[in-house]
Amino acid sequence: MFFYNCALGEQKGVAELNGSDNDGQSSSILSPNLHLSIHPEVKFTNKQKVSVNKYDSFNLINVNFLNIDTQGYELMVLLGSINSLRNNVEYIICEVNKLELYENCPLVRDIDSFLTKFGFIRTDTYCWQDSYPWGDAFYIKKNNLNLGRILFSKLKNYIYSYEFLFPIIITCRNFVWKLFGK
Repeated sequence: MFFYNCALGEQKGVAELNGSDNDGQSSSILSPNLHLSIHPEVKFTNKQKVSVNKYDSFNLINVNFLNIDTQGYELMVLLGSINSLRNNVEYIICEVNKLELYENCPLVRDIDSFLTKFGFIRTDTYCWQDSYPWGDAFYIKKNNLNLGRILFSKLKNYIYSYEFLFPIIITCRNFVWKLFGK
């Protein structure tokens, strides 16, 4: 096992990290935006310089799974992972945003669009407490899925993209889970 003390991004360099007072959970290279109003109890109390590297620069060829939670910087991490996305990554869990919690952060549709170019499809999405404008998405390379799962995922992602339908879908899902004992 190896540990690297750096941030990941599109290119090698130095960036400024906006440090948060909640044990760093909300710290980001991007400046907070809606995060300030959604979580007014979280303060961004310091800035520090961090080194940034591309994921691909580590040449980790035996890794087929990425878990990315970088507070709005996920697309930049993916841009620095293009060779890995093409050659060996098969599964990704990635934090996604429906609204701009951090300045200029990509939205879920931007992450979807980028990963589609590498054969990934978002198969599952969990929004925090089923209502907040962020959550986690699970992406799988299409060649690992059957046609039924691909079509179901595309339909679900299309329906979820309509914000007014989201609460209705969540209510129905929770009813079905309760009915069948999930």
